[in-house]
Amino acid sequence: MITTKLKLKVIDEATKLKSCASQEELEKLHFNNLRPDKKDGCIYGLMTGNCFSKRATELLTCCTVPYSGDVESYTRTRIKSFNNNNRAEGGNGDWVFSAIEYYIGHQIAQNANLIDYLKGVKETLTIEDL
Repeated sequence: MITTKLKLKVIDEATKLKSCASQEELEKLHFNNLRPDKKDGCIYGLMTGNCFSKRATELLTCCTVPYSGDVESYTRTRIKSFNNNNRAEGGNGDWVFSAIEYYIGHQIAQNANLIDYLKGVKETLTIEDL
């Protein structure tokens, strides 16, 4: 479910991600390549090659905290930060996901607006955009 609270978290994460990611990473984002359910096709996967990579974990740590323990339905998590146990493939902890990772998998998500904002095509990202 996409709530106003989630949208605000997505905006905050996206704003911080723009400053944490390199221009080269942001340029790798293309709406037509977005596949939210694929490790190399989600936002962090497109930028780094794999959303469970060390670099993706660095970006997540820089711009947000875990939002949900699942991407299909909201699952509250008590985990407070991203690390190799909850982000690495084969890690031995419970996986956790950011607000953006949760948001982009929903059919009603306005992913083109999110990507345009991250790439600098749109100067602002508002609740109405999401």
